[in-house]
Amino acid sequence: MTMTAPARSWADLHSELVVSIAAMMAADGSPLRDYESLRCVCTAWRSALVPPYPCLLSLADAASVFSLPMRRSLRIYTSSEALDRTLSRLGRTGCRVRVVGSANGRLAVAVDDGDLNYARILLLDPHRGRVVVELPLPYEWVRKVVFTADGTVMAACDHGKAVYVGIRSGWVKGMQWTLVDNIDGDALADLALDAGGERLYCLDRGGAVRVLRIPRNGQNSQEATAVATLPPLIRLSAVFPAPYDAASRLTVIRHLFFCHGSLYQIWQKAAAPVKLGCGLTTAPADEIFVLRYDPKQWPAWEAVKDLGGRSVFVGQNSSPVVVRAAGVGAMPRVRADCVYWISGLGIPMVCDVAAGSTSEPCVTPGGVCRGVCWYFGDENMASIDRGAGGRD
Repeated sequence: MTMTAPARSWADLHSELVVSIAAMMAADGSPLRDYESLRCVCTAWRSALVPPYPCLLSLADAASVFSLPMRRSLRIYTSSEALDRTLSRLGRTGCRVRVVGSANGRLAVAVDDGDLNYARILLLDPHRGRVVVELPLPYEWVRKVVFTADGTVMAACDHGKAVYVGIRSGWVKGMQWTLVDNIDGDALADLALDAGGERLYCLDRGGAVRVLRIPRNGQNSQEATAVATLPPLIRLSAVFPAPYDAASRLTVIRHLFFCHGSLYQIWQKAAAPVKLGCGLTTAPADEIFVLRYDPKQWPAWEAVKDLGGRSVFVGQNSSPVVVRAAGVGAMPRVRADCVYWISGLGIPMVCDVAAGSTSEPCVTPGGVCRGVCWYFGDENMASIDRGAGGRD
């Protein structure tokens, strides 16, 4: 009598063996999508394999990401292949490519060779390996692009102006960017869209925030023209408590983000003597300040040391991403109440806001890790704070 061996499922494979297989894949430079596929095999494998995010994205040579939890690099070939196909179709294979936005698992890439007739903004979906939206550049230099989760609204800015457009199912011939021409303050430092894409928050280099309503139906409508010529819907106070009123005049880089439904600013690189308490103290180049907006108090902006167990990842040209770093659903190997940022040399840094310490590299000195922005892939992960939209 022949005995049939009992059927075994993939879940029965020992967790240490699963981790070893995944480590071999990563060491071989396997694509990020293959590692994610391993995690999707079954619940046991998902528990055994650490999530790859947050990642540091690099476009040098082949597109790749460095996973902070895994401390390894992975390729995202699907993204670079989609980009190469589009550039080949445009006949612009040798032009400059810059990442100007990252959110909701997608990348905004500016393609520029000095000819505005061919310059483009591409919204890439790295997981599916395709270009979701292809738009002409609104003007010669775009510094940052923000967009909604489904990509139906996009806004872009350089240092002096901002524009927005309603995408819907894609770019339609004749559609135009709408210029926000009623921002009468300093040059812009950052943009943010609320969760519904109905309000655009414009942060200038003086710390003032203007909130404008975005027409739900996009462009080329009487509503769009009317809204574009109206004064800002709201102009938030730019008054800061001492000593941050002095620091605000020295701050070079600012970011805007939402956490727990409140609006926050991050200030970076106030490298000059600033009066902090009794006497003068030099704020080093990697000093990070976090301020929260509370309209019920005066001054409305207050410095905070507590992000409620969250941490925020910011980049020069990518939207800040707030993640859970403590408690249920916490992202692995992310410290709570910290700001993770990227230096001018592309080195990932972390600043402990709660401890008030200076920034330090995220990766051990033995690891070579540089990138242009943070990449989180699937924004539906439980660790991502989805309460980003505000109604301040």
